[in-house]
Amino acid sequence: MKKIISIISILTLLTLAFASCNAPTTDDYQLKIGYLSGPTGMGMAKLIGDNGGRDGNEKYSFVPVTADKVSEALTGGKVDIACMPTNAAASLYNNNQSIEILAINCLNSIYVITDKNTTINSFEELEGKTIYTCKGGTPAPILKALLTAYGINATLTNEFNGQIIAKPENLTPVLTSKEGAPAIVVAPEPIITAASLALKSDASNDNEYSVDIDLGVVWKDKFDTDITMGCIVATKDVIKNHKSLVDNFLNEYKASIEYIGNNENIDTSAALIANAGVMAAAPAAKTALSNLNRGGYIAYLDGTNMRNALEKVYGAFGMQLIGGKLPDDNFYYEK
Repeated sequence: MKKIISIISILTLLTLAFASCNAPTTDDYQLKIGYLSGPTGMGMAKLIGDNGGRDGNEKYSFVPVTADKVSEALTGGKVDIACMPTNAAASLYNNNQSIEILAINCLNSIYVITDKNTTINSFEELEGKTIYTCKGGTPAPILKALLTAYGINATLTNEFNGQIIAKPENLTPVLTSKEGAPAIVVAPEPIITAASLALKSDASNDNEYSVDIDLGVVWKDKFDTDITMGCIVATKDVIKNHKSLVDNFLNEYKASIEYIGNNENIDTSAALIANAGVMAAAPAAKTALSNLNRGGYIAYLDGTNMRNALEKVYGAFGMQLIGGKLPDDNFYYEK
């Protein structure tokens, strides 16, 4: 009898131990998500709205970052996951291999714009011209790659009135300046929309800008691919320790991008973008969205499609703009 009781006890303990080993575990870590203004932040807007707004919730905290500070935010532990320019992601990886790229989040949304006294009818007409753009982000490397590919000799500058144009957001005050605003500027959306609305609201400022060239079209004609403008990356630490949370985030993020990129949702999307603080007001967001969605520029690419598109663009950028070499296999995240 004692033997039977002993056997039953052992079987019970083994059953409990087995059940314990296979019981689902709950990871309650809160992911810190860094997002930029512009198309990358716009695609994030629904996810932010669905998860507590800018205050976040138990799953996510949302941290606005700028293109020139995002690498520091990742390496310093301020964020676990962040939107960033694709060239900056490759450079950061080649420097310390602390991140993996999760997905592409926007394509192409960059333009040559000119003032009311200047018209550029083709990319070749930039020969001999002075072009203003920002130092950080993808506009400068995109323009440099295109000028080289087309054999065009133009002067590219990121300094205006003695000040460095550090990031895309700094282009708005340049375009709305009353002190000899530049004639030719390369800028992304939604900067163009924001600057245009600011100029219209200031009756004393007679600057006007028009979109003359879509550089996404020029790029595709030369390189037969889209410009991979922005991406989202994660630190290797958060992937190692919280992979299931990263995968769940990506599912939500893809759904958010697909929602924002659908013109049928444009009014709701514009409100979400304003509420997320990506743009100041819904009307401006709606105008920018109508321009971006018309070209399919808010998009989501991962896996093999992401890698193929990126490697074409990295090859066009030149190795010096991405840290000296193409990133190796460990740069590309797989679910």
